[in-house]
Order: sequence, then C-alpha cells, then structure tokens
Amino acid sequence: MLVINDLRQIHKLEKQCVVALGTFDGLHIGHQDVIKAARRQAQQRGHLLAVFTFQNHPLELICPERVPVALLTKEEKYNLASGLKEE
Repeated sequence: MLVINDLRQIHKLEKQCVVALGTFDGLHIGHQDVIKAARRQAQQRGHLLAVFTFQNHPLELICPERVPVALLTKEEKYNLASGLKEE
C-alpha cells in the first residue's frame, strides 16, 4: 500500500490502482473499513492500493471557523495507515 498526500506524488504509482480517498484523521473503524474495502477491490483486480489523504482538513477552504482539531499528526496518520493489516 502506498500512502500519498500530494498529486505531485502520483508518479509513484507504477500501475493501475484503487484509491481510498479521505482525510482519515483518527483512522477510526469506519476509515479502516474504507481502506480495507479498497484493498479488497485492488486485490480482486490485481491493482495497487493507494490511500490518498489530505494534510489539511477540507473545511479549511469552505468554513475555516469549523475546522476540527487534528487528532493525529501527519506522521502518525501515515504510520497507522501503512500498518493496517491485510485480511
């Protein structure tokens, strides 16, 4: 699994991929389910799994006063996402 957060990293994708896209702050069970579902789809198709996560919360552009406090640092989020076990 490749974890990316910038479209300039897209060159790292060596073949077709299934993308799990989201902020994934906290990486709770719902987030994990999204990533696991994407992994299953990638495996069925013989594609790479890519987790595309945002560094900034989307509300920063839409409604900055409503941006929640981040639960994880960028590094913590990447480590957790990269460490999700295959089923």
